[in-house]
Amino acid sequence: MFIILAGYGEQMDLLLSSNPGLRSRFRRVMTFDSLTGEQATQLLIQSLDDKGFLDTSSIGVPTYETHKELCDRFTSLSVVDGWGNARDVHAISEDIARKVLLGSSGPEETLSVTFDVIYEGLRDIGRRRGAIPPTVMPSVPK
Repeated sequence: MFIILAGYGEQMDLLLSSNPGLRSRFRRVMTFDSLTGEQATQLLIQSLDDKGFLDTSSIGVPTYETHKELCDRFTSLSVVDGWGNARDVHAISEDIARKVLLGSSGPEETLSVTFDVIYEGLRDIGRRRGAIPPTVMPSVPK
């Protein structure tokens, strides 16, 4: 029989320490590292591309500065309590797709994803979490 407990490190430690014999019943621990800013950036671009209805050609090969800015923003988000790694990256991807769809003027318009929309999505999740003030995430690098 397998029993799997999953959660964030601090909460898992609290759970396992709630009963003196509980920790000894779970001898194997698997720890998954958080995504790096680079990995989160790649996952976001791939997730947007996988949707199939979005034109991601303008974000296909970002400049060094833009790529670094995206990675840095994800690194900033990754230290926020409750950051969900891939789960949050996919949520950002969904938010971006929704913004692009809602901003469309009709069925004939190309649904283009730009870095402006991506940065806005990253700012939005930072604000919703209440952990990242707008000044930490400036506008798109020029």
